[in-house]
Amino acid sequence: MTAANIRVLLCHDHEVLRSGLASLLGAADGFEVVATAAEGVEGVEATMRLHPDVVLMDLAMPRIDALHVTRQIAALTPPSRVLLLTGFPHRARLRAALEAGASGWVLKDATPPELLSAVRAAAGGAPPPPGADVVL
Repeated sequence: MTAANIRVLLCHDHEVLRSGLASLLGAADGFEVVATAAEGVEGVEATMRLHPDVVLMDLAMPRIDALHVTRQIAALTPPSRVLLLTGFPHRARLRAALEAGASGWVLKDATPPELLSAVRAAAGGAPPPPGADVVL
């Protein structure tokens, strides 16, 4: 993580969500969206090339499962922190993601401040907001 900004790579298969997240993070102080990816292979390649601080990734990814992508990213040197987005808290799947190397997860219905706080927490900058459905 740089002193000025948390460098974030967005990995989500829905373009509207990717664009909205990029706008939210790009407008917030202390964040820089370094790339976006529509699927896991593209996300791993961009992570290898750009070394973001945090990869904000959908739990339900096409082509390659998010757990596999998380393992690949966690094995990189230096590893990026993976923060998963999910619409539903599938506890067993999220536990498996944490075991695969994810730093945590946040529900898609989180408020913008909760999401920003979760990204900061994943990057090591702050604890998650009280009462948020976030695990780090």
